[in-house]
Amino acid sequence: MEPAHPVISLSDFTALYEQYSGRFTDIAFSYLQDRREAEDVVSESFIAFWNQRNQEPLPEKLPAYILGIVKYKCLDVLRSRQSRQKRTMNIYTQACLDAQIRLLENDSLTGKLFEDEISEIFQREMERMPRLTSHVFYASRVEGKTYKEIASSLGIPVRTVTREIQNALSILRKSLKDYLL
Repeated sequence: MEPAHPVISLSDFTALYEQYSGRFTDIAFSYLQDRREAEDVVSESFIAFWNQRNQEPLPEKLPAYILGIVKYKCLDVLRSRQSRQKRTMNIYTQACLDAQIRLLENDSLTGKLFEDEISEIFQREMERMPRLTSHVFYASRVEGKTYKEIASSLGIPVRTVTREIQNALSILRKSLKDYLL
């Protein structure tokens, strides 16, 4: 009988760590501005992944998943700093920490890191969708047409447009689940 989900070996995990830890440390450093803390966050993130690797199915894109853990651990560090700073009431430093947290919460770097992969998955799924579904989704999300405009141009009810958009979003959510945090 096959295992319920794939298992990552220690050698695969070590190779993953060696390949991505430096890049992830640089990303964490860009938020934390402390190399030692950034290295700690990355190490803790890989340890957290390793400790929970058997608890749920492994995501398809492990680097994106681990980078998500790094991101949340950076948020924890910044929030901890923010909490300490609020107690000392240094307004200038507090404003800087607030900006760092907003930047990380609205992080576009994560998306840019895996932008090509995300774009490829999106294109593949758009091609696999039923023609009506992809056409309606494209008209709505890319061309910016309203549901009513789409329905009118295709001669279908607005309710059908709504259903097709929901179908497209469901397909994309499943395919991009490893990138959605």
